[in-house]
Amino acid sequence: MGTSASDSVIAPAKKPVTVSVNPLIDPGEYSVNKQGRITGLQMELLQLTSNVTWVMMLISIVVIGGIAGFVVFKWMQTAKAIPAGVWLIFGLSIGIPVMYCLFRLLRNWNMKQDISAGIIAGAEGAVSWNGRRYVVDAPVSSLQSVHGPLEVLPGAYMYYYLPHARRLLSAQPLESRQQYIDNHRRVLNQVVGVADQALKQMNRGELSEPEVKRVEGEITKSFRYRTRRTVYEITCNNHVFPVSEKIYNALIEEQLYSLYYTATTETIVAAEPLG
Repeated sequence: MGTSASDSVIAPAKKPVTVSVNPLIDPGEYSVNKQGRITGLQMELLQLTSNVTWVMMLISIVVIGGIAGFVVFKWMQTAKAIPAGVWLIFGLSIGIPVMYCLFRLLRNWNMKQDISAGIIAGAEGAVSWNGRRYVVDAPVSSLQSVHGPLEVLPGAYMYYYLPHARRLLSAQPLESRQQYIDNHRRVLNQVVGVADQALKQMNRGELSEPEVKRVEGEITKSFRYRTRRTVYEITCNNHVFPVSEKIYNALIEEQLYSLYYTATTETIVAAEPLG
């Protein structure tokens, strides 16, 4: 399914858009995209992506050029012929980064072409859990959200995107709020490893207070690097919990939860999404 705006070039919306918790599913965002236009926020993010691409290109050229010049200079000092195998390794080490930079430039050019042509495509798809993180399932492959990592409930959505650049602009929910919560609950049961029956027992207080405690509220996510590993943390109502990368990716920022955790080690043993 496609939506085009052949009458006019894509331009920022005249009125500022009120951004909700997640602008990817903000009605103010996808309603503008349905009309074949890009919002001011989306245009800013696309421009930022373009600027980052150029910066990465310049850094790559300087680094690759510097390494290449240094290697050639050192070999010239030895006054020996450079073996063919070394040339091959040298060519691959330079060629692969160069190809990646060209790929990024092509996507950047495609993005500008989409904006100039004034076309926004639409397609039904879903946000699903692949065992490690939430991903975009759509008829078009490799869709990347302009808003960064997916922080939306799993389920069916109507996607609006730039067709050649493969940039996802917004997603219109196609299911009820309760359906999304149920989808999310199934993912959490799978990831945390606690069944619905265990959650019911906790809610009824059948597990004693010294064993398991509960905290409710919106969560925020953060991570920091340490030697040889990354530390992932979830914060809920001033409680900070270290979690695995999988649990970190499964929980959604600024979503309401009841988190159940052990009193001694403060390990999350269950997470119940709240409507």
